[in-house]
Amino acid sequence: MERSVSRLLASACAEPSGPSLAAVSWRPPTEEDPAAAAARLAAVTAARLGLRHPPLGEPRPPGAEVLLLAAALTRPDPVARAARLVNEVRATAGGAELLARHGLVSWALSPASGLRLDPELADLLVARSPLTEVLTHPRPHRADECGALLDRLLLRPDTRRLVVRTLAEPEPDSAATVGWRADVLEGHRRTTEGRHLVLDVYETALLRHGPRTLRLVRDADGLLRAGDDPWARALCAWWGPLAWIHRNRVVELRARPLLVDHRPGIGLFRRHSTGGVPR
Repeated sequence: MERSVSRLLASACAEPSGPSLAAVSWRPPTEEDPAAAAARLAAVTAARLGLRHPPLGEPRPPGAEVLLLAAALTRPDPVARAARLVNEVRATAGGAELLARHGLVSWALSPASGLRLDPELADLLVARSPLTEVLTHPRPHRADECGALLDRLLLRPDTRRLVVRTLAEPEPDSAATVGWRADVLEGHRRTTEGRHLVLDVYETALLRHGPRTLRLVRDADGLLRAGDDPWARALCAWWGPLAWIHRNRVVELRARPLLVDHRPGIGLFRRHSTGGVPR
């Protein structure tokens, strides 16, 4: 079992490449030491996400629970047996443990892993990886816990940048993910400090992903003109906080000269939001 777990964690590491990962001294973990494999995965995941050391401000290495998740993935059939292992894992975790779990679970869900997980098992795994939930969307009844982790991430400059990049990424496939991001922005637009975050997200979206972001606006507009669509409705809501700022705090918006090309998104919200711009 230890050998299988170490092999799986080594696969989730994959040899890093690119300038952001150049500082990681990557070595294939020894098959006899799954704990070292988990620590290596946490370090690689932190580098991939652009986080500083110690990750999330906590120097402790990952614990044993990420090894339980890896053990479940070495025996995904039958699902009930794997699920029993996953259910032994607490939903809360420290910094390195969060990163190791996210590195493992995000890899397991990707086509590159070749695992083809049962949807029930996939949801169980994500529900035990809070960072994965924050970067995608919370599973049922997990929004409060994920909101608390998000607040924690916003306290550090490197993790705040990660949150901004994530909330700004175009997402053409998942209504749940876009809806979660819209809820986060809506929750933060009510305070001056929160609006700094909100405007950072829109600025990042339009500077880094401008053409694709605006193409998704056109796609959503077409879908909503034709009838209704959960993803298009979520994307419409994603633009709502900016529409509110444009109406109620335009001076703050004008203080962002790099935030341009946002009017199509505001127009999408104003045309299709059933409640109009919140006051």
